[in-house]
Amino acid sequence: MSQTLSPKGKEKAIDPVDEDSDFVGPEELEELLRKAKLSLAASSSGVTKKRRNWKPPKTGKIASLDPGPSLPAPYFSVPERKIIPPKLIKDPGVEEVHRATTSAPKVLKAPELNAAGAPLTRKEQRELRNATAGPQWFGLPAPRAADLPEMYKQVKAIRLRRAMDRKLFMRKDYGEKKGIKGLPKYFAVSPSFRLNNTDN
Repeated sequence: MSQTLSPKGKEKAIDPVDEDSDFVGPEELEELLRKAKLSLAASSSGVTKKRRNWKPPKTGKIASLDPGPSLPAPYFSVPERKIIPPKLIKDPGVEEVHRATTSAPKVLKAPELNAAGAPLTRKEQRELRNATAGPQWFGLPAPRAADLPEMYKQVKAIRLRRAMDRKLFMRKDYGEKKGIKGLPKYFAVSPSFRLNNTDN
């Protein structure tokens, strides 16, 4: 009977090994190792025979891949040793920003002139700037104050479109009950064209 120490320091008795357990004796172990060596030698000899008879497939001449002078210079350098990572030589984003800021000279705009040929005052420049919504909105105009009553009548007629068909739901427009003050700053009224559909 053998004894071992448990983690707490107390002795613990271990039963002797039974014959029906998975214990392998030294003789059986040597036999298993001998069988493993024989099977390894048999399998490796078959692989070497296959490798000796192997020939690479025949291929024609490979065309040279010459990109020509149109390619830009590389952005990184590849070292000779594979252990060292490649180094960044130049950053294309930084180069593009540098090119955009330095190469384009600043062009000074000539001052805008009024009908008399004199430069516009700040008030006139502000009025000219506020005349349209800008190029982002495709020059949507701001109607003149004199045209607002007529435009309001047209907008009111458009807003009454739900009275034509009660079953058709239309969302309430912003500034609908505010009168002329409820009109947006930039807007235009244009005719709508209905195409003749035979599917209706």
